[in-house]
Amino acid sequence: MTEAHSAEIAWAGLGSNLNPERNLPQALALLQDRFGDMRISPAYRSAAVGGAAPDFVNLVVAFQTNLDPESVNEEFKRIEHALGRERGTGTEAGHTIDIDLLLLGNRVGTFGAVTLPRRDVTKYAYVLRPLAELEPEGVHPVLGKSFSELWGEWDQAGELVAVVLELVGSE
Repeated sequence: MTEAHSAEIAWAGLGSNLNPERNLPQALALLQDRFGDMRISPAYRSAAVGGAAPDFVNLVVAFQTNLDPESVNEEFKRIEHALGRERGTGTEAGHTIDIDLLLLGNRVGTFGAVTLPRRDVTKYAYVLRPLAELEPEGVHPVLGKSFSELWGEWDQAGELVAVVLELVGSE
């Protein structure tokens, strides 16, 4: 059962390495249909983690929601399924779309299958850089540092390449 909360900002990471020029805009359109207005970061291309899969294109979005973390995650899984995502195929096969809840307000903890904040925020440049660009003064609820400060401390940027995509409502 979905418990109603006052609206909070949700930050989600999106990634695709199978036709990202089509799948990311489609995912953004479905997210916008479900959650309304969004802010969208620049997109970045990076090598797939842990395999010989095609490069990923990743970005971060922020939107308001009154849903709990599990319900937001369920909505993301519906969108992934609608775009042909098959769970359990592994990164080697590629992903049409991957949508992960990174943060929801200042929530910290495990909510069903969702742990917040998602550790990817500080583990991967392709998550932290677009998050820092989208919400530079936003504060990591555990570390107490702004996203721009965390990005400034990053020393493993790797080969992130900015990508121009035609995106719904991008800034």
